[in-house]
Amino acid sequence: MENRELSQEDLDAIKNDVIDYKIVEKFADIMKALSEPSRIQIIHALSLSEMCVTDLSYALNMTQPLVSHHLRILRNLGLVKYERDGKALIYSLDDEHVLMLYKQGLEHAKEKVQ
Repeated sequence: MENRELSQEDLDAIKNDVIDYKIVEKFADIMKALSEPSRIQIIHALSLSEMCVTDLSYALNMTQPLVSHHLRILRNLGLVKYERDGKALIYSLDDEHVLMLYKQGLEHAKEKVQ
């Protein structure tokens, strides 16, 4: 590999393109939350269909308290949301960004496993 040095102009441009620390911190929290396999399974299930805790619990073979715990973390980070349907809470992914993050991460993982 060729040893290339960046120009001072390039270095200054990179230095000046700093991401706000609050944004970086939020992104790190999201990545930490997604480092838990059970939460990835919940995100996957919700990418297929909106679901209540009971349905998620059954589909993922997890206890309802465990599913609720993970959903609370995902909700607090803005990754999932819910709508009330009578007494039930119906969970879904918060928006297309969450779906894209999940799909791209999954695709990357598949490439590395193969």
